[in-house]
Amino acid sequence: MKILVVTEKSIPTENQRDGGFRLVDTLKCVFGNSLSIMQFGLEFFLDSSAKWQYIYPYRIQNRFERRIANAEFIAKQVKQVEHEFTHIIFIHISMQFGLDTYPLDNKVQIWTFPMFLTPSYLASAEIIPEDYLKRERIALAMSKNILTPSHMEKRQLIEYYGIPENRIHVVPRGVKTELLFPKIRCLNGPPIFCSIGSIKPQKNTLGLIQLFKKIQK
Repeated sequence: MKILVVTEKSIPTENQRDGGFRLVDTLKCVFGNSLSIMQFGLEFFLDSSAKWQYIYPYRIQNRFERRIANAEFIAKQVKQVEHEFTHIIFIHISMQFGLDTYPLDNKVQIWTFPMFLTPSYLASAEIIPEDYLKRERIALAMSKNILTPSHMEKRQLIEYYGIPENRIHVVPRGVKTELLFPKIRCLNGPPIFCSIGSIKPQKNTLGLIQLFKKIQK
């Protein structure tokens, strides 16, 4: 088995080490030398573990428009090396947007981690180009193996995109238990909630705070 991971998340900056980065890091640990990385971005990340690194030709600030503009560029690079691999894993559905124009060999198994989809972006008050949703639908319709850690995302895939349930597999990311030191503690006052993660509109951190406020009342 030879695996190619196509991603922007191989070695991001400190403030971008989110779930996508953790996923890539986990895949590297699990598959070792069987796995190669093709990384795309706005600049070189100097990641020695990425066999291929590409700077996007279209350096558009809006990330949704940038994903659309660079779709065929990504597909062309993947197409050039597909014969070297049995499985190709795409981290984020947008990395597959160009496959309708440059389809991969049917002998290669494609695995998709959607990561974040339009319904969640819209719920976070993001403005999504109409063409973006159209490309999501095409890419997801072509995906035979979809992996997600989220049962909510699974419902989105079924109800919003009409993806057959048998194509979707929910695999929780889990935690590194060796980093946890559980203790029984007594509260000296009201509970304090803490959210650890990247701060982005799509995470809806303000909504989380408002939810905790309602729970407290």
